[in-house]
Amino acid sequence: MEGLINRITIWLIQKDVIHEKEQAIYHYGLEIFFSTALVSVSFLILATIFDRVCETIAFFASFVFIRKYAGGYHAKYRLTCFLCSIGSYLIFLAFLSNVPKNLMGIIGLWCTIISALIIITFAPIIHPNRNATVNDKQYFKKMCRYICCVETVFIFIGILHEINIEMVFSVSLGLSFAAIALILEKLKI
Repeated sequence: MEGLINRITIWLIQKDVIHEKEQAIYHYGLEIFFSTALVSVSFLILATIFDRVCETIAFFASFVFIRKYAGGYHAKYRLTCFLCSIGSYLIFLAFLSNVPKNLMGIIGLWCTIISALIIITFAPIIHPNRNATVNDKQYFKKMCRYICCVETVFIFIGILHEINIEMVFSVSLGLSFAAIALILEKLKI
């Protein structure tokens, strides 16, 4: 993938789309784009194979919205990140497939309560490579709490009104995986 990104960046410079001094910025942006696209496409392929597209979208949306502001574990290498993402997704699918429907509400409720407490306590964790001001950190903390509250209310209402329990459980697991990412980053040495 590195070779492809280099070729695209050089082509953009040759076509006067970007300036040579901006090469590193665009190279990094393309890396992020391609790695995100690879993970997303992999999730959708697996979701289609396991017939869990709607649940996957609910899980992924719940996780991504909170993770954007909360931060959490970051792997050193793209391959490690990809494998962790796919592994986490397969764990999500295992929970979704093996937890009995009649227990999804109570397990989802407890996962949500514990996850919300973890997120409110530890978030945000700002990656060292990200230049964030004190105002940025306060904004991230505020957004974490807001998103966490919205997701928690959604989960509680879904459980109370017995609205598509598998979707609600998926949102709960997305929130839980974001909380786990925070814990893993806190424990990282």
